[in-house]
Amino acid sequence: MLPLATILLDPPTTFMAGAIIALLSTKLIRKSGAVEVWRSATLGAAWAVVYGLAVGWMYFIRTDWMYVYLMDTTNVPLVPTYLAFFVIMLAFGAVPSASGVLIIVAGMLAGFAFSPVAAFLCLPV
Repeated sequence: MLPLATILLDPPTTFMAGAIIALLSTKLIRKSGAVEVWRSATLGAAWAVVYGLAVGWMYFIRTDWMYVYLMDTTNVPLVPTYLAFFVIMLAFGAVPSASGVLIIVAGMLAGFAFSPVAAFLCLPV
């Protein structure tokens, strides 16, 4: 079973941070080109690691809170579900960073407005 309740907040927040990393690096990306893809993806993944470890403490100590009290967590296998959660966080941090860089390198920053990253950033909260 995946940690569905934590997926509602933490991975999308990491996704947004990854996209913002690419957007804030626009000048550097235009200067260095595709070299910045890995650097941006690494920064997005690094943020995901920091964020995943920060919420990991709550995942193990206050499991009910992390699952938003939607289910009884006494029988949830914490280590496997946390590992799945952590992998999801890594993907949600690195992918928007790298894809945002590729959009900028291709000279389609205006096309960024139509990308899934921009669509996510514009979702009402």
